[in-house]
Amino acid sequence: MLKLALVASPRQSAQPLRAHDAAHDLVVRRDQRCFLTRKKGSFNDPLVVVPIFPDIDKSLLQESEALNGLLEAFLNPELTDWIKSRSSGCIHNSTKDLWLLRKSAAAAFSEGCYKVTPINTFYMVHSNSVGGVLSPPFKHSHMVSPSGLSECSIEMPDHSALEILSCFAEPIRWTHVARALAGLPRYGPRAASLFPTQLRSTLASLLLSAWLHVPVGVRACFYRGLARLGGILYGPSESFNVQRLPFGMYVKMRQKIGHGSLANEYQALKLVRRYTDIPVAQPLDLISDKEDSYLLTSRLPGHMIGPRMDAFTDEKVGTIGQDLQRCIKQLRLIPKLGVYDARVIARAPYDAERGDYHGPFASERDFNDYLKSPHLPDLSHRDSHAIVLAHGDINMRNILVDDDGMLSGIVDWEMAGWYPDYWDYTKAHYVTKRHWRWRKMMDEVFDGIGDFRKELEIEWQLWNYCD
Repeated sequence: MLKLALVASPRQSAQPLRAHDAAHDLVVRRDQRCFLTRKKGSFNDPLVVVPIFPDIDKSLLQESEALNGLLEAFLNPELTDWIKSRSSGCIHNSTKDLWLLRKSAAAAFSEGCYKVTPINTFYMVHSNSVGGVLSPPFKHSHMVSPSGLSECSIEMPDHSALEILSCFAEPIRWTHVARALAGLPRYGPRAASLFPTQLRSTLASLLLSAWLHVPVGVRACFYRGLARLGGILYGPSESFNVQRLPFGMYVKMRQKIGHGSLANEYQALKLVRRYTDIPVAQPLDLISDKEDSYLLTSRLPGHMIGPRMDAFTDEKVGTIGQDLQRCIKQLRLIPKLGVYDARVIARAPYDAERGDYHGPFASERDFNDYLKSPHLPDLSHRDSHAIVLAHGDINMRNILVDDDGMLSGIVDWEMAGWYPDYWDYTKAHYVTKRHWRWRKMMDEVFDGIGDFRKELEIEWQLWNYCD
């Protein structure tokens, strides 16, 4: 009954108000941007005025003592009375019952992906940590204040509605996860090919070759224009300085001082595509103008595994882990092309003005000395590990899965290089320290590669001291 009245109801799609409705115009004036994300609307993700709290069937509250008891357990008396005051058939059309949201944010809020906590005259917006199929359009908490909305006297969003929905955000999310788990199909035999190859036409290759002869300044200007167009069509990316573009591409941008990281990723992608069938993007172009550097790549299908992992069965997580283990084993077979280093571009001359990654190092011992903390002088790794090519930043943002929950790509190769063989394992724990299911999957992935528990213990001591 509780789910029927308070979990199912918020999930119903709230109908946007008609443009030029009096309340609609006031809410647009008040909020100006998406209340939750503080972003402008885009072509694919427009702004809409929607109710904050949907009406619920009052008869359910009148007929069910159990439901009333559950409400009283979750909420204080004032909020319980507020819910009981809501009745089906009543139109709540004042500005305090409405807000301006991007379409994607409205859908995410209805799925429990946001918590909004009123604090005096402010609103603290948090993303819900419970995962699922629908990921929120932003990842970080932030504060919303009246001064950040507009300087007008229009009524602000109702505190009680936001408090109640925040209380039920996690139950709504777990209900969604349970439904996703129950609806997942059973998995049949694996396809003969783990990662289907993408056929590229001769015409596309010829066009790319011709384009690379265009002056750098023209190409940089074109990429900036495409990035602006991509922002309008697809909205901002969840990754810093990365933008989805039309024509199945992505561009990663850095100030020119960060050119070394883009060059490293460009070379890493070429190397991985040459020696393996690991699903990585095709590097298309790498240029710098007077101020900025640009890395153009093809787009990989799929979504970040992080927001979806809670909705996967143990069987599905195991399958993803097996695929990832196969990729890491292939990566480690790539022959070392230069001296020991933590960069793919080890043989490139060091540019002090541009700034490169640390190294190159003559030996693992030098690398270990670099990692030491002066406050823990006796804590160090042994210097007899195998040196292998590593991704350098395996985490829940850089592993992509498709709609069926199959591994579809590995992205963000800026930190790739030749490291001690434990490096990818310990970094996978470092970046995602609190998600137990991810860490368990990483343990199982590397169980078939090597025993790095001692190295992880050393790293934990260094992390705990430095953090």
